[in-house]
Parts: sequence; C-alpha cells; structure tokens
Amino acid sequence: MDQHILGPKDGHHYLKGAERTYVLVQTYSPRGRHEPHSHADAEQVLIVLSGKGRMKIGGKVQNLEKGTIAYAPRGVEHSTENTGDEDLVMVLIGVGLD
Repeated sequence: MDQHILGPKDGHHYLKGAERTYVLVQTYSPRGRHEPHSHADAEQVLIVLSGKGRMKIGGKVQNLEKGTIAYAPRGVEHSTENTGDEDLVMVLIGVGLD
C-alpha cells in the first residue's frame, strides 16, 4: 500500500489550521491489503476513487467500488484489500478524538 498524508500525522501539518483532521490518499496494488487494525484515538471515513476491493469493519464485510463511502468508528477493527485487477485508490479522512 502507498499512502500520501495531509494533516497532523507524525508531526507534519499540511492542512493549514488542522489540529485533529488528516487526509490520506491510499493506493492498493492488485491483491494489496492492509491488515486488521484499529484506532483508539480516531474515526475514519473512506471514499473510493477507483478500483474494487473489500473492507472488513467490525466483522462485517463491505464491498468497495468507485463512489463507495465506508466508515470505521474509533476502536473498531478494520482491514482493506484490493480484489480487482487495477489499483484501488481511496481518500481517507481521519479525525482524532480527545
């Protein structure tokens, strides 16, 4: 997986004025995946720009294709995989919580 981060992650502030919000552009190669994980301090919204895949969120599977919007609540385990023959490209918007 390839990621390009905008926002207050790892001390980099690319979104002017952002304190808790970050934006990632994620690209998964065919058969690429992001293993199950969770975020105790953030919730995430993912918007599929192109490609096909599958996301498992809290034990439920959501198919991904262009235009799909997925939500990963704080503390809920989630994973992503590209099930297509082309790159799966998504925009991820994360908001850190206190």
